[in-house]
Amino acid sequence: MNILIVGAGQVGYFLCERLSLEGHEVTLVDRDQEHLNEAQDRLNVLGVLGNGASAETMEQAGIKEAD
Repeated sequence: MNILIVGAGQVGYFLCERLSLEGHEVTLVDRDQEHLNEAQDRLNVLGVLGNGASAETMEQAGIKEAD
């Protein structure tokens, strides 16, 4: 599955970790570059910098292709 997660806090990070370990394609959206860098360094996820409430950011993150 192609999964989009908004927010790299504790819950978002945990979901990214579990879903990427299960082999899903995960894209993580967050406003904090450091959070994205940490997730990308440790997990198999694509990070997109931006506001998850923004339609433009969500399009950049691939919302149309997400399951």
